[in-house]
Amino acid sequence: MVVSVWPQAKKPLPEDRLRLATYNIHYGYDDDWHTTLEDIARTIEREGVDVIALQEVDTGRMTSYCADNAYFLARRLGMNVVYLPTVEHLTGIALLYKGPQAPEDSTLVASLQEPTGVVHAALTWKGMDLHSYGIWLGLSDEDTMRQIEQALEFIGARSPASFGGDFNAEPDSPEVGKVFQAGFADPFELLGISPAPFTSPAIDPESRIDFVFVRDLIPVDAWVSDSLASDHRMVVVEVNLP
Repeated sequence: MVVSVWPQAKKPLPEDRLRLATYNIHYGYDDDWHTTLEDIARTIEREGVDVIALQEVDTGRMTSYCADNAYFLARRLGMNVVYLPTVEHLTGIALLYKGPQAPEDSTLVASLQEPTGVVHAALTWKGMDLHSYGIWLGLSDEDTMRQIEQALEFIGARSPASFGGDFNAEPDSPEVGKVFQAGFADPFELLGISPAPFTSPAIDPESRIDFVFVRDLIPVDAWVSDSLASDHRMVVVEVNLP
């Protein structure tokens, strides 16, 4: 008999704090292509996440047993969802968030290879405003610089803000540099967590390409989940609202 034991869930936060995250969920599969949607939900639940950007989200492809990843996770976790289909309305990116339904919007960005875009929710958290954004950046340098420039133009100066996603770019890349120029900061750097944990692949990670950047928010903790439910690891940032 095999008994699975999940780590203890995080304790509830004070009212002026929340947890932001990003997670490339690999269409609901782990690194060995075992279906893991429930394990992904448990990972998000265990970390006590309030807002999470999701990438590689399937919504009906035969290869994912026609499962709607975004709908399943939103219902399973009791969260609202903003979903942007990017590839033939079958896969895309999403943003899950707790609390009441919020104003939402999204946009596609220019892509020579796999299409992508940005999702956004204008949240009111405990009476305070927060703009949360999610993205997946492409794999081609020819695409990514144009994509990040268009994404940041869409985001504009709205603040306080979080910007999470799989950027497919390292911390010292030109793409991440553009994010810093727009006034966002890396919570791991602000907190003096060095070296920051790698995020990809999930098993024996070798690179850091998944980020939750913040603007006009005060990070108090940041970590990378040890869950192997996907082929990436989830990044979590705990912040104080201004």
